[in-house]
Formats: sequence, C-alpha cells, structure tokens
Amino acid sequence: MADADEATSALIAQLLAEDDPYGDNPYGNIGGADDSDSDYSGGRKPKKAKKAPKAKAASKASSSRGKQPEDEKENVEDEFTASGRRKRKDTGKKREGGPRAWTAEEERLFLEALELYGREWKKAAAHVGTRDAKAFTSHAQKYFIKCCLQGKPLMPKVAESGEGYTLSGKPLDPFSAAARAYGFKPDTLQ
Repeated sequence: MADADEATSALIAQLLAEDDPYGDNPYGNIGGADDSDSDYSGGRKPKKAKKAPKAKAASKASSSRGKQPEDEKENVEDEFTASGRRKRKDTGKKREGGPRAWTAEEERLFLEALELYGREWKKAAAHVGTRDAKAFTSHAQKYFIKCCLQGKPLMPKVAESGEGYTLSGKPLDPFSAAARAYGFKPDTLQ
C-alpha cells in the first residue's frame, strides 16, 4: 500500500506542477520533495534567525560601486552590539578634562542671552556660541535655582514664559534632584 501512496503523491505533484508552471502554488509545498510527515510542525513555519539591521554606507561613492572598502566594513560591524542594537556614538570614549567651566565671557553672554531670548534655548545657546542648547539649559537650571535661593526675581523676558524658576516656567519642585543638590528646602518657597 505504501507504493500506491507514493505513486499517488507523485501523480498529484506532477499535476500541480503542470497547473502551476511558475511555482506560486497557494497551498504551499504539498507533495513536494520536502514534504514528509516526520517534520510536520502543525502548520507553523520555523522561525528565521534575526539579522542585524543594515547600516547605511558612509559615502555615496562606495554604495554606488556595490562594495565597501575593508576599513568601512569594520566600522559597520562596530556600530551594533551583539544583540543587534545600534551602539551609542560615545560608547567607550572618555571626555577629556571633564566638564568645562563657564568662562567670564560665556557667563556674560549667557545673561545677555536670557535677557534677549528668555526660554528660547536654541536661540540663546546660539548667542553664546561656544555651548550647545543642552549645556545652556543645564547652566540655566542651576542659575534659576540659585536665583530662587537668593530671592532674586527672574529677568522680564524669562518671566514672560512662566514665573517658575524652572526650564519650563512651572513652579520649582523642592523635592527634585536638581533643587536638593543646592540645599533647597520645601519651606524656602513659602
């Protein structure tokens, strides 16, 4: 009886191949060479291994040729972790000299920028020129907390966007890490 089953399977496969000469059979690989009952997986296909995301070529010239130079291939491999995630650009690098103190000229430009632009951080940082918006806002946060502790009012342009001594203009949370770092007490606001 096994011979009859094999013959039937072969005939069905031949008929399917004639009906579907391009191989786009909607029923999968029925009766094909790979089909056997021993590897039946309940209708599920085996999972494919995940591949690391493809990195963009560094230059148009190398991508137009289709090949990357050896040194670029090494850089592409270094961009991903073992799990396939993209590495941070600053991983493994140490900042030279630590945080840089604000010079007297930068401090003057900082105060001038607050008077001119208020809480428009990108414009204010551009006014200083030597610091980016992140460094500017960090310095502004410290400056606002010191002003609050000393009882100084905010500059008029800064106060236009909110009376709070914070980057957003909202009232300062006395329990925030930034405030506690400067010895800020909850009763200071009352």
